[in-house]
Amino acid sequence: MKPTPPNIHRHTTTSRQSACHQDSSHPQTLPQRPHPPTERMIPAPNKHTERAVSRRLHRKPTANYLGVSLSWLDKSRLRGDGPPFLQIGGRVVYDTGDLDTYLASRRRQSTSEPR
Repeated sequence: MKPTPPNIHRHTTTSRQSACHQDSSHPQTLPQRPHPPTERMIPAPNKHTERAVSRRLHRKPTANYLGVSLSWLDKSRLRGDGPPFLQIGGRVVYDTGDLDTYLASRRRQSTSEPR
């Protein structure tokens, strides 16, 4: 084992350290960090941010997003009365901004309102 240099003492505390640990009249406190906001601030969509916020969904996630069956989604696309879609190559995708607009257009106050 190496000899310890004379200016380094193991397992000893200075008088200040021992006084802090023994004196409970001055509890040691850590600086308080500001709490993060409970809700994330999301800016309202506008013509510049709407495309950045929206994303593309394939058929199954779109059906889940709308709360309908995959069959209903496919049939509504064939009939032309469903939400707008994009066809990229052979793949059908839906923009979430278009889906939100479609859902808003389907909002009704009464069952007797015309479609």
